[in-house]
Amino acid sequence: MRTVQWKDGSKWVVDERTFQKVTEQLLQVREVVWGLEAIVKRWIARAEERPWLDVDEITPSEEDRAIMTAALHRLLEDSEQSETIPTSNENWDYLQKLKQLHELFMTDVTYQKGE
Repeated sequence: MRTVQWKDGSKWVVDERTFQKVTEQLLQVREVVWGLEAIVKRWIARAEERPWLDVDEITPSEEDRAIMTAALHRLLEDSEQSETIPTSNENWDYLQKLKQLHELFMTDVTYQKGE
């Protein structure tokens, strides 16, 4: 299992396969989403060290979190437009997990702006 966790206790917990698929998709869009390259490097480096990622380490600034939110939005758009989604339960489950991660980042960015 892999976990992405926030200071407030929020967590995104998924199996290794889902985590790797998100990682692969982030790699694919890193040249399209400005600023994502450094975030993906931190994501991969931390993932090699341990099974959990601390959001403050991979996206330390509000700008980083906004970039990650935009990248996840792009992944959702690409996945929803893909012919393979949601033709199987596995793909539908993946899409739901991706939506959950996007929502957690989106909520975090919105909360940070409200401080």
